[in-house]
Amino acid sequence: MCSIQLDENETETANLVETAYTELKTDGKLCTKCGQPAVIALRIDDIYCRGCFMVRATHRFRCEFGKSRLIRDGESVLVAYSGGRNSCALIHLIQEGLSKRANKKLRFIPELVYVDDADGCQNLESVRHKEFLCDVLSRLQESGLKYHIFSLSQVFDNKLMPISHENTRGSLCGNEELIQKLITFDRNKLQLLMKSTLTGTSQESIKSLLRIELLVRWARQMNVGKVIVGDCASRMASRLLSSIVQGRGAQISCEMGFSDDRHGDVTFLRPLREFTDKEIDMYNVISDIIPLASPKNETQMTIQSLSRRFVCGLQEENSGTLAIICRTGEKLEKTADESILVDDRCVMCQAPVARISSEGGASASEAMAFSQQICRTLRENNETAGTVSSDDVSQMNTNSHSNQTDPKSLETSAELLQCLCYGCKLTIREMTSVENLPSAILQKAKDKVGRESLYHSIEAFLLEDNNDRVTDQ
Repeated sequence: MCSIQLDENETETANLVETAYTELKTDGKLCTKCGQPAVIALRIDDIYCRGCFMVRATHRFRCEFGKSRLIRDGESVLVAYSGGRNSCALIHLIQEGLSKRANKKLRFIPELVYVDDADGCQNLESVRHKEFLCDVLSRLQESGLKYHIFSLSQVFDNKLMPISHENTRGSLCGNEELIQKLITFDRNKLQLLMKSTLTGTSQESIKSLLRIELLVRWARQMNVGKVIVGDCASRMASRLLSSIVQGRGAQISCEMGFSDDRHGDVTFLRPLREFTDKEIDMYNVISDIIPLASPKNETQMTIQSLSRRFVCGLQEENSGTLAIICRTGEKLEKTADESILVDDRCVMCQAPVARISSEGGASASEAMAFSQQICRTLRENNETAGTVSSDDVSQMNTNSHSNQTDPKSLETSAELLQCLCYGCKLTIREMTSVENLPSAILQKAKDKVGRESLYHSIEAFLLEDNNDRVTDQ
């Protein structure tokens, strides 16, 4: 991504695209726009020559900014970069829009941000990692734009101190000291967090949330209100399905549009949301852009990777799959039920949290809490009646309280769960200890619980209001 995830299966996809591109050049078809020999067939009726395809891609990219009018002239924006195909195409489109040959130049000032998330990988070869960082640094310098480099482990720091363009001089590939500085950031906390997360799906969710948290914090520290990411239609469609499976349906309305303003003063923009993987690969091939190959070997199957593979398979059989999924996702909106306080937000993902008022209602969170209470009551009754053997009781106690032996940890976990959406609760329940999370997230939960407790203590003395109470974010 240009953004918050590294691209999957990039080498295989690039080879397939290059083969298809080579075969189509000699197919004899004509461009549907100008009648010249075509070189690209996106769909049956979408056949273009090189020039018409590039004009089409540039227009769709710039059109997203023009329709939204969210970025002011001369405004500084952050652009997330990973070295993958999406981010490479995004940077090239921005550079073309800033060049003198552009008819209407882009008027914002981009600054690149690269987040090295390799700290959380257990089986990463240090040599391959150094080579990859060397290539990333070279690309950043060649872009001619300001850039900032982070390690994902820095999300645990109170103040962010990146490696920026101001700290780099000369040949970056020969600057072993700079690369070594990036590698030697304290990774212990991040590795401990990854080890305490039991499943690959939860690990990927945690890393994605931490990346977003780091980008938001840096944007606020730089006093920047916009962050551009490289989410394309293929990625957004697969993320929609995986979000529903993971209980994050409330986030769909935020994740499927051009802008995502759930963080308040920082808005994420997705100018590539109309592009498919095939279109981005074709753009890179025509523009002679070679994405960087990630040094990670992803062998673990996760809900996210299975969803992506499923969506890509459907797209191969039916070219309208992505359009249908994305258009459906854009129509989904947050519930308007007045009994739910939608202004309360999750401290991890900032998605709206459904709080049930005293007048009643229903939600997945309430259903899960009710089921857990019933199971806990039945187990206690069985233990009291002696219908369960002592070995079974010991095993159940071990499984249910393995991460709650410390009263302080139990209190922190209970406070955190009160401030999370349904999807984040499921992720946290697959962790052996919440103490490994960044202190900023835990502090947000404690502050929120404190405000809730204060509100309930003075609620009897407050005047009645027909409007829903709005909590601080």
